[in-house]
Amino acid sequence: MNTAYIIAGYRSAVGKSGKGFFKFTRPDNLAADVVKHLVASVPGLDKEKIDFMCAQSALVALKKIDTVLGVMGEDENNQSDEIVELIKRRNMARDNKEWAVADGIRKELDAMGIVLEDTSEGTIWKKK
Repeated sequence: MNTAYIIAGYRSAVGKSGKGFFKFTRPDNLAADVVKHLVASVPGLDKEKIDFMCAQSALVALKKIDTVLGVMGEDENNQSDEIVELIKRRNMARDNKEWAVADGIRKELDAMGIVLEDTSEGTIWKKK
């Protein structure tokens, strides 16, 4: 495996904001935006050669950096698996017209501080 380094800078927010544009933006999404812009800043880079292992390596590096910054919210990442599973159960209940079950799951997510938005592409969730 070849090693590549991108030596460049990109300005971004560090973590969630209490108000404004980044209010509902997760820190890992902010990090993804930075990586996307850094990769785009390298004119000769063949983006097709960036595979899963490269992306995983970048994530490991970001997690190491986050041990100092503490903004990525590892607890949130663990919690997101539970949230996704609840949303799947809710969507199945809706598909089966089990409205009381679906409403109960929505209330459970609401108590966890999760807001749901049902779109034509699927259900989107975000923290309150």
